[in-house]
Amino acid sequence: MPITIVSSSGPLASKEMRRRPPVTRPAASRRWLDTELGALRRTPADPAAWWRFTVHCVDRSLEQWRLHPRAARSLAAAHLALFTLAPGPWVAVSFAYCATHLGLLGEDDRLGPADLVSLVRANLPAVLPRSRWSVPVAVLSDGLDGWLARRTRRETAFGAYLDGLADVAFWTWFSVRRERSPALRAVGIAFWTLPAVVITGAYFAGGRSIDYPRLTAVRRASTVIQVALALRAVTSITVRTGGNPPR
Repeated sequence: MPITIVSSSGPLASKEMRRRPPVTRPAASRRWLDTELGALRRTPADPAAWWRFTVHCVDRSLEQWRLHPRAARSLAAAHLALFTLAPGPWVAVSFAYCATHLGLLGEDDRLGPADLVSLVRANLPAVLPRSRWSVPVAVLSDGLDGWLARRTRRETAFGAYLDGLADVAFWTWFSVRRERSPALRAVGIAFWTLPAVVITGAYFAGGRSIDYPRLTAVRRASTVIQVALALRAVTSITVRTGGNPPR
């Protein structure tokens, strides 16, 4: 089910603009996840509990794959195209993650243009691992998928989670593999990787899903850091190669 975005005006507008709507799961997805996490939390040290959790997740994923045939076909086609360009485990893991989260589409059965743009950004480390263009492409795609989601009025929980995951995947990879400055590498990891780890841990520790806030200031800071890293990447490559960056 699409996420409803409520706009406001008047004295409260400035306060509302400080945060974007939280990422909220469809009701059925939330009930299922809370039930499974709650059961796991009661016996976290029992290997059998983790096995049951895994089996139930697989069953749920297969059910959602059947209930979302159009989205499933689009997802398979997109990853097949990506795998043709960059065969390997990165694209396979991307497919597995997306395939196990189709329940976040709710009653919708389509992947929108914004979802496909986010999907490409998440797989840039595999598609353009050594290209100087991977960084500016990631920055531009981050703005493009948000613009497309707003323009098409198709903001779903699946798209919101995929957008965040794409940022975590690309910028963690870039910070670890491409950024030469230890300080900036730490900034990238702390800004994108650490929150993802904390939120995931909170799900299991609390035994339920959470709707975490998305502050506008954090989004703007993310944009500033991305642009700074992109400029640094492009200019540093240019300097090291005497003005002729490698392809």
